[in-house]
Amino acid sequence: QTLGLILLPVFFAEYLRIREQPVTRGQLFLISLLAGGLALAHYRVTIMGIMAVGVWEAFNLWNNGKFQMISKQRLIKLATVAGYTVVLVSPWFLRVYLNQFVGFADPYDSPSPTFFSLTRLGETALNYPTNQVLIALAALCALWALIARNRTGIWIGTWTGVLLVSSWFTRGLQYTAADTVTVTISLYLPAAMILGWAAARLETILTASRHWILAAACILAGGWGAFHMNGLLNVPLAAYVQPADLEAAQWIQANTPEDACFMINTYRFDFRPISSLAPMRAAGCRC
Repeated sequence: QTLGLILLPVFFAEYLRIREQPVTRGQLFLISLLAGGLALAHYRVTIMGIMAVGVWEAFNLWNNGKFQMISKQRLIKLATVAGYTVVLVSPWFLRVYLNQFVGFADPYDSPSPTFFSLTRLGETALNYPTNQVLIALAALCALWALIARNRTGIWIGTWTGVLLVSSWFTRGLQYTAADTVTVTISLYLPAAMILGWAAARLETILTASRHWILAAACILAGGWGAFHMNGLLNVPLAAYVQPADLEAAQWIQANTPEDACFMINTYRFDFRPISSLAPMRAAGCRC
């Protein structure tokens, strides 16, 4: 997911260049390559990107207070990007399809309500000291974009709203949608985008002699964030491997024959039923 969120703003930067002016085939392939990278990195981030593209294209249909049909040139560009992307990711889709015929079937259950609850993120994430300030600043920047009727700023704000609303209404679609938790922990990206848009606008408003104000604000914000992050660098309670786990691994190594069948189901976690272990037990594996 982190890799996908790193690729997503790069994809946006290249995608927004698709205007009515000429675009080379190489540029279209680059956008397709970034889109394919999103699909391979994290499918929920891909869904978020598709939503952003959908909102942007809907905005392009509204011009000077009236709807207008999408131009033939732009439609060709979009179809070319989509075609290249499908070709790039089709081997991966084929591999995923063939994998269902390998090994034992794992019961696929609908996520429980706990899966969509923000409380599972923990108090550290929900009450992180900078959350409220960043949310307030992002909201003010979105309001500024609305007042200024800036298409890019309004697009970012609308996309954020669509993400939040859709994540709630599609929570019953099992794992095929961008769930509430995934969207929430990814909101730093649209927040950073709208704050970056506001900083760029301020840079054009302020005279060159006053650009130090923006530089000072960035230094203060970075120092403030680093100050709070410093207390989270040492998090032994969040580690996956504890001393007791190491002792158990040593016991397994000393007491389990080399030819024994010892399987651990990586799909078993707090939000899945214990019945997911049944196929392995039926195969004679110790779980």
